[in-house]
Amino acid sequence: MWLEKKHIYTDFWCWQTPSQSRVPIDVNAHECEKMRDSRLCHGKNMDYLGNNKWSFERIPNVQGSWLQVTADQLINCRLEEVTLETECANCTISSPIGDIPGGINGSVSHNLVTIVWKASLREVQQCKLRLVETGIAQRYLTYNSEIERIRGVEQQQFDFGYNTTNKKYCNSSEKSYKQVIGMDKVILRLHSLTDTNAHPSKPLEEDIENIADIIRAEISGVAHSQYARDRTTDGINEVAPEIRALQCENRVLAHKTAIATAQHSGWLVASYLNLPTCSKLIATGESISVYQCSPKNSKITTEITSCGPQPKLGDYTLDTEGWELTPYTPCYWQKNFVNFNGRAHFYKNSSWHPVVPGVIIQGDSLIDTLLYEIDKLLALSLHPALTPHPMSTAASIAEIIADAKEEHSIDLGNSFHIKFKFSNYHIEADIKRVNNMECKACGTDPLACHCDANMKCYRLESANDHGSIPLFEGIAIARDEEVNEFIADVNSEIPILKGHGTCGSSTFKAGKTDSTYYKGLDETGIVSLCCRHGVMLKVSNMYQGETYRLIAFFHSFALKLGILFFCYDGICRYWKFGVLLRLGQSKMDY
Repeated sequence: MWLEKKHIYTDFWCWQTPSQSRVPIDVNAHECEKMRDSRLCHGKNMDYLGNNKWSFERIPNVQGSWLQVTADQLINCRLEEVTLETECANCTISSPIGDIPGGINGSVSHNLVTIVWKASLREVQQCKLRLVETGIAQRYLTYNSEIERIRGVEQQQFDFGYNTTNKKYCNSSEKSYKQVIGMDKVILRLHSLTDTNAHPSKPLEEDIENIADIIRAEISGVAHSQYARDRTTDGINEVAPEIRALQCENRVLAHKTAIATAQHSGWLVASYLNLPTCSKLIATGESISVYQCSPKNSKITTEITSCGPQPKLGDYTLDTEGWELTPYTPCYWQKNFVNFNGRAHFYKNSSWHPVVPGVIIQGDSLIDTLLYEIDKLLALSLHPALTPHPMSTAASIAEIIADAKEEHSIDLGNSFHIKFKFSNYHIEADIKRVNNMECKACGTDPLACHCDANMKCYRLESANDHGSIPLFEGIAIARDEEVNEFIADVNSEIPILKGHGTCGSSTFKAGKTDSTYYKGLDETGIVSLCCRHGVMLKVSNMYQGETYRLIAFFHSFALKLGILFFCYDGICRYWKFGVLLRLGQSKMDY
């Protein structure tokens, strides 16, 4: 059960923005039983959908109102009769929304879904063997003689471990069944096959009985998980002999390399073998002796010769190995590098500095990549027993999210929403280069336009945010400074007059040369200019009445766009005012 809400906001141009939302309602056992017995949802008849399913799903009918948010709501329901299965009186109950503890009796609510049942309608059946699945499998021995396993062939991704002891179960007269390890209520019956034997599945098909989809899915899921684990273990076991062989080869190679390297440098091979500090290897034939020396710290001085800096300790210097001393000669080191304890150093600023390697040697990849295999559990995950139930919370949330993508619920008066729209406009205008103030039919050269004022869009001086800077000013609505500057230029050429405009014996209150301010009002309305397709080209705030001086601002804007036809409801009176601006009494040309 959920509450279906719908809101419609109607803007100034009568464009309607609908929004829908759903609010889940928790239903207790009494209400669920009442719905089950009456087939009514909050007093309304539910529709029968077939397959023991009923529902009442309606969207509120909301009519829009100008510059208002109208809303309505309805309670919707879903009802379905399902079969619950359990193996014993206190065993876990299998349901479409998951397992129900056996100790619960009569009703259960989980994730806003309520299930009720009558214990008196329970049908008790005696222990009976039911055939779940047949197929061909390969038999594998294990290290334990009492345990074996079988693996499906012909792309059947299942694996079972079972006890080799034959037993008799339930109503069977034969003692030829083997217990599956880890699944107390699943047993196997094996038939040994040869090339001439017929497959035994066909005669067994007569004994197949329908079982709950969730039970079948559970067995298939466990068998597939065991299959995946055994395949992983088999892969590791297949690689283990190769790894052992490589380890043996590495040991032999390390031994031979140590003997060969010790012929040249016993100190170097000792460091390669990670022997303790001050260890040296001496090779004799295929045998190696290890000498362990006592480390001693000594202060080395530096003598500058014609061959470069030379380390010196008394009458000795370091030998090329970097660990022992040798008689000093002025040009013992000739490459400007010295080996200190197996590491190269260079001389700079009266001291020796270690050489930091800067070149990384990339190795070759010797292992080939494995081929990917399609996991049959993907199809199993789409099993009807494992898919979200229509009454489950997951299905409801998914449906709500899908509806929200089409008509998302927003607070149209929220300041964050307005700023969000303002940011979206700049993204479209500055980045996407989309001009929303351009008619797609007229393009950049409108042929005709119409100008009119609306006095109902007034704004009180006591309104909130009075005097604040509009976000969209200068984009759709002209800046007040721009309009006032234009009117000031007109006023400098045409004097301000009082009184109403007339046409014959009629007096116009809307259209006149000049007007006064209205007491208590900040804005008296707006004036807009649109093309013949109704697309707004320019809008301006109106702080007095509808004057020709303000209409002239839009007339000027229309001429700049190259519009040939300017329509206005008071054009007969305005035309004289417009001609007056054009006949040279003003410097402006219109």
